[in-house]
Amino acid sequence: MFKKSLLMVCLSAFGFCGAVSAAPISCATGSYDVSAKLVGASACERLAVTGKSANDKAELINKQGFFGTGTWQFEGKYDDLSASGGADDSALFDFSGGSKAGTFSYVGNLSDPLDIMFVFKSGNGTNLVAYLLDTPSATGIKYSSPFIPGLFDVKNAKAVSHISVYTRPKSTVKGPELETKPVEIGDNAADVPEPGTLALLGLGMAGLVLRRRRA
Repeated sequence: MFKKSLLMVCLSAFGFCGAVSAAPISCATGSYDVSAKLVGASACERLAVTGKSANDKAELINKQGFFGTGTWQFEGKYDDLSASGGADDSALFDFSGGSKAGTFSYVGNLSDPLDIMFVFKSGNGTNLVAYLLDTPSATGIKYSSPFIPGLFDVKNAKAVSHISVYTRPKSTVKGPELETKPVEIGDNAADVPEPGTLALLGLGMAGLVLRRRRA
């Protein structure tokens, strides 16, 4: 009875039990590391849960707090993943290559120093993979699909459906030192709950349910 009540709490308490596992984790976690799938990235994070890939809209990206912040600004996306390439609709980059591998070059003219994030999206059996860059100046920067067997539920490296481009004011923290911090969306700040806090909350609610039933 207690286990059943705990399961009910886990499923009903705002989806917390699933939300914890969906938070971004380092691409270096486990035996498969796709950090180098985008050359020159200073950090890489991914959503751990596989199945149906999450959408990569700004609301979800900021709610998840990729690279420790919820202040990412969507600039555009590149979805013409063909050999002929072309510009993404943010007008910041030119891409060349297909859905499995290619190159990109920075062609924008940003006056303020910004961090840039690329979010790679595919389909079923995968989830979002994000790369953090300094404002790039090089040309011919290589990328390849991060959606590989072992890391995701796919038989072969899976095609990238599109690459979204995000920017934010340059962070003073780089690479592996980045930690998840309170997420800020607009003028409202919301702390990202720690897994231990969520577990205690779930057990406490389960205890209340069990106590009421015994009464």
